[in-house]
Amino acid sequence: MQELIQSVITPLTKKSKSIHVGITLEGKHSYQGFGSLSDNNKNPPDLYTLYETGDIGKTVTAALLAKTIREGKAPYHEPISSFGWEFTNLPDEITPYTLVTHTSGMPFMPTNIKRYLLRNYKNPHHYYNDEDWIVYLRKYKTKQKSKVDDLHYSHTGYAVLGRFLERIWEEPFEILAKKLVMSPLGLEDTTLTFPAEKLKRIAPPYNYQLKKTHLDRPSTFQGAGGWISSTADLLYYLEAHLSPSPAFAYFADTHGIKEKGRKGIKGAEGVSRGWMIVFPFGEKYPVHFISGSTAGSQCFIGWCKPAHAGIVICSNKGAKRKETPTRTEISAAGLAIIREVVQERLKERGIFRTPELPASFNI
Repeated sequence: MQELIQSVITPLTKKSKSIHVGITLEGKHSYQGFGSLSDNNKNPPDLYTLYETGDIGKTVTAALLAKTIREGKAPYHEPISSFGWEFTNLPDEITPYTLVTHTSGMPFMPTNIKRYLLRNYKNPHHYYNDEDWIVYLRKYKTKQKSKVDDLHYSHTGYAVLGRFLERIWEEPFEILAKKLVMSPLGLEDTTLTFPAEKLKRIAPPYNYQLKKTHLDRPSTFQGAGGWISSTADLLYYLEAHLSPSPAFAYFADTHGIKEKGRKGIKGAEGVSRGWMIVFPFGEKYPVHFISGSTAGSQCFIGWCKPAHAGIVICSNKGAKRKETPTRTEISAAGLAIIREVVQERLKERGIFRTPELPASFNI
């Protein structure tokens, strides 16, 4: 296993700062750190080093929505316009289900964020505030090219879900997520706010050119991501998806294959609720994954439930401008490793399948 990880990750360290990898197999965890944390700190990262996780938080939002639906607080298919004054201008086709499966037709980012692109192309929502967000929602118009039911990876849609969950539960999003997910799972390092004691452990962010940049603090877009976390926390979070306890049975509600074969999200062959899916070994052995990037980080988590295997990779180097959240170098590395791990597990069980991943994910 260590040789496999080193063969995939070592080439990336030549053009990165730090990379930390965690693997879970049948509940047993292992970790490897690569590179150095910063120009001034040559120490490698460890399992408690904190990284920005970007889009990984979408899976938390999807899980909270699943719990909301399971408890009868709202239906999946009712127009979101029924649940808050800021949503009243959204078309009836936009529902919790279409938002969580990226089929709402809402754009990748709200259109009125463009004025902040000159300040930071990779991270414009660092400057985007609640007033901007409300104005956008109140004036929202569906564009002809973004038809509902097409797959369009959408930060905007998950930001709407975050606000929707606040309306339903009558609590701020971070407090809700910590109360229902983070605290019960013991994920003490996973947070949307950065207390002083945690700032000391955050891997300093560098952009794709390895120049120092700032941390992402998307106060308006919390439903779309923005959590910081450690490899240790993320592996325990994956374990809760691989083997949900009765208290987290609703996690399994996010796993079902919902939109297989739809085009629109490069690198994914299907989506569930919060997760992208590929089928390197057929539909019996789907690999769920999500990757995220900010101005100064990349993060990937992926898992295969039948193989009871999962992987976490975190880096404090931002993605290139042209890289989408599902097609970064870290997501490519993560899928390459989980592909080999699952294949080995299938061999152990007397099952062998030749993996077939999209060419964009071959290292």
